[in-house]
Amino acid sequence: EHFVEDAADSYFVSWLRGHLEAGRPVMVEWGDWDGHWMAIIGYDTMGTPGIGDDVLIFADPYDTSDHWQDGYYFYPTERWFTMWRDRNVAEKPYQLQPFIVFDLKSAS
Repeated sequence: EHFVEDAADSYFVSWLRGHLEAGRPVMVEWGDWDGHWMAIIGYDTMGTPGIGDDVLIFADPYDTSDHWQDGYYFYPTERWFTMWRDRNVAEKPYQLQPFIVFDLKSAS
């Protein structure tokens, strides 16, 4: 019921950056490749105060979409946020924004 369409209208950016700054990558499932899990491992503000040009940095085991194929993937934050949902493919109550937070410090 509280699905948010725009990253700027949610606490997502501060929530995500808090986890990343604490050394906790966040696994996310989104609509890429008709459903795909990747780990968000970084966030770049591009040195500006707004989020319109911010970029997410992913570790992606299926990095076949660029000319580097180095396991890293970059995507605009706002554009990615609009695709982070199962709303169009899942029935209620499964229309979620799925994620898993890994606390690497407590796992060792």
